[in-house]
Amino acid sequence: MHFVTIDGLFQAPNSNWLPCLETLTGGDHTTAPVTVGGYTGVSVSGIKFNNAASAFAFWADKATVDILMQVTGDGAFVDEKGRLAALIF
Repeated sequence: MHFVTIDGLFQAPNSNWLPCLETLTGGDHTTAPVTVGGYTGVSVSGIKFNNAASAFAFWADKATVDILMQVTGDGAFVDEKGRLAALIF
């Protein structure tokens, strides 16, 4: 499992978990530190952002990549039911 923890609170459960991801800034979006409910995170301008993996070579021969994210947002990002606005058809 490759992961990133923005606030440093998540600890890898075993050595199969590698903290080798990062959220990039610049280009088509910018990021800034944010605190929500006492938790630190990254605020992204817009609804797109780019992640990078220092261990990117691992993914070169993988046909499928599963991604799990915890995301919060304002009315521009989620609707009144908490669904991602970008995914609503």
